[in-house]
Amino acid sequence: MNFTVTLENGLFQALPDLCRTAAELDPVSSISDDGRTMVCNLGTVTQGTALLVQAPVVADGITGDQITASGTIAGQTADLDPIDIQNTFGMDMLWGIPTGSVIPSSSGNTGDFAFDFEWTLFQDVGSDAGPNSVTYNLNIPLANGQQLFLGQQNNSAPFNQPCTPFQNSNSAEGHPYSAGSTPERRAPFVESCTLEKTGPNTFRMTITGIDYSLTQVPTHDSAGNPLPTDQVAVASGSIWLEVRDLTAATSASLTASAPTYQSVTGQTDPDEPGNNTSSKVIVFPGTWHHQWWRTNGGTSWDNTFKVAPGTVVKDQTADTIALSGVPDNTPMGDCAILDTAFVDYHSVELFAWAAGDPVGEPETALPGKPPVLRRQRPHGHARQRRLQPRRLHRLRRGGGLGQRRAGRPHHREGGALDRHRRCDRSPGHRHAHERDDPAGRADRPGHLELGRHHP
Repeated sequence: MNFTVTLENGLFQALPDLCRTAAELDPVSSISDDGRTMVCNLGTVTQGTALLVQAPVVADGITGDQITASGTIAGQTADLDPIDIQNTFGMDMLWGIPTGSVIPSSSGNTGDFAFDFEWTLFQDVGSDAGPNSVTYNLNIPLANGQQLFLGQQNNSAPFNQPCTPFQNSNSAEGHPYSAGSTPERRAPFVESCTLEKTGPNTFRMTITGIDYSLTQVPTHDSAGNPLPTDQVAVASGSIWLEVRDLTAATSASLTASAPTYQSVTGQTDPDEPGNNTSSKVIVFPGTWHHQWWRTNGGTSWDNTFKVAPGTVVKDQTADTIALSGVPDNTPMGDCAILDTAFVDYHSVELFAWAAGDPVGEPETALPGKPPVLRRQRPHGHARQRRLQPRRLHRLRRGGGLGQRRAGRPHHREGGALDRHRRCDRSPGHRHAHERDDPAGRADRPGHLELGRHHP
């Protein structure tokens, strides 16, 4: 005996225990791909026997809709009493931890720098859809008292605006990307996002066209950390600001207003003010700076970058010498020290661009041979293991960053160990030099702390 049940405004979550799934049955008990139809095969049932079958159903409608069910068995149909849907409603904007990015401004002026803050709009699981548009007032003072201006990430659309999708080589803890990346780390962006300057350090951000369809639901943030399971990220993005004529390092502190959200069914929910702040250190790099290519949020120079031995890591050095008026084709070099007691060199990429031009593919790539990971064995014996050729360098066990050995710096040139500094030169353009970086050994097995490093 078998029967079929079809739902409206509801979804079957699992087959009841009484529904059999043996392959020899016809039909085999199943739930349709859209979750709205269930076929249940009860097997052989003795005539006169009464069975009670209960199936879990989740509401799939807005407040005021009704869940209805219609069942068919042996050519007969019966409808169940409808159930009214009453959803909860909750939304919240997260600011929290931004990336560590501080970049030379596209203006090309020495002392002008752009930096970002990330935002993610969450909706409670099971909530009705919220408003189509929301406005936030932002107060972002600098510690040095300077005013801020609207900035941009680069000159390529859509990243040439002050409010953009979140796509960055640096991650931001708690925030999924909204461009590039893999689906599990990517939330939707909005149809439009505007950022207006309303005062020396005040701004107004308006997001419009929020996607409540839940067709793109991230499960992890940009750093790969799991997102909350009781909320869904329905949008994320970045705002870009610019500080001009900076002469020393400073910091920016963001505080956002807490609007009240209203659902399409009239329910309201105030924004949680506890996560409406963010801060960023704005390091004045002079003509050169060096930072970690972060994979777990935080800022590029703090002491929170922790990874396990064997993890692939990468860093970036950049300079703005070209902005100081040097002649074209002036040779320039960037240098970094790799401590080969703890790391193997794999490759380096050199990016060069002129002010006002977007960054494209690297102009220079210097690959090495597949790196070798050496693990310490008792009594001084070593075992070698060949790594995959596309990997960057890997970290080794033991020690902490900055505990370099005395003597000249080490690096691996084309896979062979040389005892001298590695410097790569380029034509006289402002350029960013991305390379695999040294990293230390952990004080205890299986753990590594990376701190500030001065090559």
